[in-house]
Amino acid sequence: MIKEDHIANFVVSCGYNHVIERTIVGSVAIILLLAVSNVALATFEMMMRHT
Repeated sequence: MIKEDHIANFVVSCGYNHVIERTIVGSVAIILLLAVSNVALATFEMMMRHT
């Protein structure tokens, strides 16, 4: 009984950790995409002004 409970708890905690990791990775990816697009827009505006 005790071993099975421990295994179940381990699986549940691993599942939660996986979800949290995915959320963190997703938010970081979105932030990176926003930063890259902002830089691209800024450089594009600079190039348009110079020409």
